[in-house]
Amino acid sequence: MDLSQKDLTIYIGKYFSDETNSSLTIKADNGKLMIHVKPNADYPLKPAYKDAFMIDALGWDIQFTKNPENKILVMKISLSRARNVEFLPTPSTP
Repeated sequence: MDLSQKDLTIYIGKYFSDETNSSLTIKADNGKLMIHVKPNADYPLKPAYKDAFMIDALGWDIQFTKNPENKILVMKISLSRARNVEFLPTPSTP
């Protein structure tokens, strides 16, 4: 599944989880989406299906939910010991 640069832009941003009290950042790097987990720890997001990605190195599945205007409402991460941990987009600051 190939995504255009415009497709990638929708997912870029910072996300915060009240459940884990942590933030994750999605960014584009050389035409690929990357997730920044901690300093010096960026992992590629591999498209799985519409609005869903895998991080093979971590065993994570990520699914995005969008509204009818194509804006991200929530990012949910599932891994071996947790399912559907919600991360909400944080407002961008100028």
